[in-house]
Amino acid sequence: MTFLNPAVLFGLLAASIPILIHLLNLRKLKRVEFSSLIFLKELQKNKIRKIKVKQWLLLVIRTLILILLVMAFARPALKGISLGGVTSSAKTSAVIILDDTYSMSVIRGEGSLFNQAKRNAEEIISQLHEGDDAAVIWVSGQGSGDNLILSKDLNFAAEGIKKAEVSAVSGDLHKAVVKASELLGTSNNYNKELYIISDFQKQRLSEEKTFPDLGAALNEKVRIYIIQPEPEVPVNASVESIKIVSGLFEKGKPVEVEGIIKNHSAQPMDNLTASLFINGERASQKNLSLGAGSSEKIVFEGLVKKSGYQDIYIEIDDDMIPEDNRRYESINLPEKISTLIISDEPSSSYFVKLALTVANPGNIFTIDDLTSERASSADFRKYNNVIVAGISRFNAAAELSRYISGGGNLIFFPGRNDTPESIRGFFSSVTSFRELNKSTGTVAEFGSVDFSHPLLSGIFVSKEKNKIESPSINTYFKLYSYAGYPVITLNDGSYFLSEYKYGKGKVLIYNITPVTETSDFPVKSIFVPLIYKSVMYLSSPAREEQLTAGSAILISGHASQQVTLTRAGQPEEILNIPDDEANKVFTYTGTGLLANYFFRTKSGTFLAIPVNHDIRESSAEYLSLKDTEDYFKELNFRGSIYEVKWTADLASVLNSLRFGTELWKVFVLLALVLLITEMIIARTNKKDLQQFNNQ
Repeated sequence: MTFLNPAVLFGLLAASIPILIHLLNLRKLKRVEFSSLIFLKELQKNKIRKIKVKQWLLLVIRTLILILLVMAFARPALKGISLGGVTSSAKTSAVIILDDTYSMSVIRGEGSLFNQAKRNAEEIISQLHEGDDAAVIWVSGQGSGDNLILSKDLNFAAEGIKKAEVSAVSGDLHKAVVKASELLGTSNNYNKELYIISDFQKQRLSEEKTFPDLGAALNEKVRIYIIQPEPEVPVNASVESIKIVSGLFEKGKPVEVEGIIKNHSAQPMDNLTASLFINGERASQKNLSLGAGSSEKIVFEGLVKKSGYQDIYIEIDDDMIPEDNRRYESINLPEKISTLIISDEPSSSYFVKLALTVANPGNIFTIDDLTSERASSADFRKYNNVIVAGISRFNAAAELSRYISGGGNLIFFPGRNDTPESIRGFFSSVTSFRELNKSTGTVAEFGSVDFSHPLLSGIFVSKEKNKIESPSINTYFKLYSYAGYPVITLNDGSYFLSEYKYGKGKVLIYNITPVTETSDFPVKSIFVPLIYKSVMYLSSPAREEQLTAGSAILISGHASQQVTLTRAGQPEEILNIPDDEANKVFTYTGTGLLANYFFRTKSGTFLAIPVNHDIRESSAEYLSLKDTEDYFKELNFRGSIYEVKWTADLASVLNSLRFGTELWKVFVLLALVLLITEMIIARTNKKDLQQFNNQ
């Protein structure tokens, strides 16, 4: 037994008052002998004995009445019993962690696991009483903001549970437990209860390897109830990944998309259909069979019919968890590709400009050109690509470096007046060269060619005709790099065309000046398609990352503009981006839906972000009760953990398990019974005393 107001127990000292009064009122009977009444002595002894018994009984009853009243005010409570209406519950703070992640959408028995979990949560709320408080924490984190508090408005909590839906956002169960500990740590109620209703996926317990000490908040007064369905592996396959294989995108040309499909079931899945969709149209379809727990990589090829940002996804047949059956990606085919050509003399860039003029389907290229002396006046951010032909008088190396690092692209040709030293200095912030020397007089030809590189894709009709007529090169730079990737090398092993990455941008370096004095490359049949492919390749940026649902999207460079967000099948959303000089990046956090997110202004779409499911939610591995208990031990939890069956009658189970049942009503009732008894005995005792005194 425990007491909610133990300080009142000092009142037990009052129990000594009846004893003191009794001792003070003890009377000595005077002895008077009557010779004629000796026969009455025995009768007097019997009456005196009876009166003394009643007086001692009154003393005990009066003392007990005071003890019972003091203990009633001290609010005694017993653990683990329920006395069916005679007692009342101590005030309770209940925190419910409810798993709303999409693994809970599995249909089992009477509906989805999530709907069953909601019913359990509603039953828990219904068992709370006036004066209790509660909070609901969603594992996905949606709706469980930083301002979440324990509230006595139990109807509000119940309505929130009733309206909740499965979230595409995955969540970390440990984060929910930490939040719950913070809430329980603020409560002054005697009962503190934490309910965790989840399928307890093993991979979604925590991303942390070490855990904080939560013993102060999750102390011995906290009781944790684990409500978990029986582990059962669902029939489920998922799209684990999607990847754009093609490195170069052109309107009217196919694009290759790679996907990995995994069977999470304990049984094989036959004749599973996987499809590639581009802008809502099925572009390709394949059938596959997967063994239990196996995965398969498939490559689709679909035609890109229009310019702009493409809405691409891979989809498989519906199963028990539909949320992981689709995965998104996007690419951009610019309607216009703006290119800036900077040269130290007109002849250095003449053939390059001519090639882009000839190979300009649909007038896709817009070309500006500057001399090297005026490079510092250029706003590089306006261009998809910059072509530099000669750097002898180039005066904007730092600005160009920042442009490339931020996502810009560069195609470089050395000029006739350039030296190995000037080229090394020009690229000092981008890359370093293992060897760089100028070679004249020796004729070089192509050595090895990587026909698998996107720059050379589609140039040849078939692989059997993958052969390039090599130009004759008499003046070039022998270039060997530590970091560059050689697309074409010369027969001496030096890099004729190599690719480099710097920050978010790309750099293509040719080792010759594109003039006929140094080689016949400008007049060879490969020249025009290679220049065209170089520009198109750099204008087809590969995505560096994919976001999972719930992640933030960062939007920069559009302050004071109205941005419109579109997602397939959803109404448009207007974002008013403030002009905040202190914060140039706008953070969009409404990524709770799985889709491609397209952002546009009046100038057109400027950003596409694919938001996909977290593949860990598809896992069919679950924590056991021992795993969960071991986890709470690592948190230094000192209370009790109880397992509650998923389909149990929660009302009866909680009534038998919940501690803190107050007994003050019992003590008051006993005190009243004793008080009535005392009054009856005191009245009869008074009559006996009067009769005795009158004798």
